[in-house]
Amino acid sequence: MARQSVWAPKVLALIKGGNPAAAIAQIKVAPSVKDLQALRLLLSAVVCCQFTQIQPV
Repeated sequence: MARQSVWAPKVLALIKGGNPAAAIAQIKVAPSVKDLQALRLLLSAVVCCQFTQIQPV
């Protein structure tokens, strides 16, 4: 069984930590398409969670 890559969570941490330049640099040299897809899933989950936590005024 293949090990799951930790690349996507690390890039997400760079984004959340306020370092977009480092995140972009990492995305440009992404290890594989699978890792990019994992990052995409993580980002969509973060955006989805943010929208569900917004309370109507």
